[in-house]
Amino acid sequence: MSLIDRHPEGDWKIKANDFGAVTGSALWTPATGKRIILTDLIVSTSSATTITVFWDDDTTDNRILKAYFAANQGAIPTTSGLMILQRNAVIKVTNVNPTVSITLVGVEAN
Repeated sequence: MSLIDRHPEGDWKIKANDFGAVTGSALWTPATGKRIILTDLIVSTSSATTITVFWDDDTTDNRILKAYFAANQGAIPTTSGLMILQRNAVIKVTNVNPTVSITLVGVEAN
């Protein structure tokens, strides 16, 4: 059974956010006791910057993406499958310069 078959329409989330210069700002906080299953991550920026997307703490093991962008660039990184996070793990971002737009697509699951 596929992920789509197991999760009804209401479980799917699209989180789209714009950020200036931030450190550890929450992108997606799941409901208590749920875990995020991340399927897509889309990033665009209007100025040169370094963007780090991670869960809970910005350590090498918790990084989903660390990327260096020139002005007016974007990226659609792939996780080569599903990224299944621990229960209650919060996806966060650190961005050096304004402005960045980040869109996350995934499911909140038990």
